[in-house]
Amino acid sequence: MQTGIDFGKTEARSMDLRDYLNKEGLFECKCVSAKWERSSNKHTLTLVLVWEVGEGEDKGKLAVERKYFTEKNAPYLKGWSEGVMNVKLPNERVNPGVYVNRFARVKGKLREVYNDKEYYEFQSFRSEDYFGYNKSVAGDYGVDVNETIDSVPIVQSSSSGNGDDTAPTPGDEDVPF
Repeated sequence: MQTGIDFGKTEARSMDLRDYLNKEGLFECKCVSAKWERSSNKHTLTLVLVWEVGEGEDKGKLAVERKYFTEKNAPYLKGWSEGVMNVKLPNERVNPGVYVNRFARVKGKLREVYNDKEYYEFQSFRSEDYFGYNKSVAGDYGVDVNETIDSVPIVQSSSSGNGDDTAPTPGDEDVPF
């Protein structure tokens, strides 16, 4: 899909893991789903990633992360995509499926408590242990050239997607989890 952001003209930046460092809240994960949504308030194009914990007592649990595609976020999106996921963004087209089956370290952070229920937000960072499994691929690999921002659903609440059009990944025997 054409995102409206020309990443070919954007310098990559990334967030600093030290801002979130908390050993208990860091998890080695694999992206099991990636899809487009638009926010209900401003209709902002959003990449929704579903992460599965691959190790420890929380193995198999899921976390949802959202990446908002705005001009202001473009340098951070490009830095994250290339530096964390090893997905190069040479132009405006991005296929969410290329992020599926890639590895990252995911940090969960308490966002709020409402009616005695805790709500967390998640942020992914480069996994030094598993980054080598993220084979380099272009973000527009397998992109649906007919998909437009207007065709992306506007969503009120979080949901997990189904990344059907995934990029080439290592064989199952090669992945750590």
